[in-house]
Amino acid sequence: MSEVKGAASLREQSSAIAPGSSARRPLRIALFGFGTVGSSVARILSDSKPDVLKLSHIFNRSVSRKRVEWVPSDVVWTEDAEAVQERATGVADRIDVLELDGDGAGDP
Repeated sequence: MSEVKGAASLREQSSAIAPGSSARRPLRIALFGFGTVGSSVARILSDSKPDVLKLSHIFNRSVSRKRVEWVPSDVVWTEDAEAVQERATGVADRIDVLELDGDGAGDP
């Protein structure tokens, strides 16, 4: 239930921003890790399609083994963490990086 309230709250905050403001663009999310936790977050973002959040990058080792069909085709899959981090530092095209770490039982 709190997830729904949180999503509604994000939408309300987004719609409260002045029209024409560049802040109305969704926050772009890069996931570092696509194990149990990362794939669950990606699934939630992909299924719920919140207006204020957009999954843009997934970093993981062995991307070819992890890639799944349900992730939107415009999401960039990469094994290059530095490229994602460099992209995240750009002011005009900012990506909010979310690093997910499970209990350490996943792939090395």
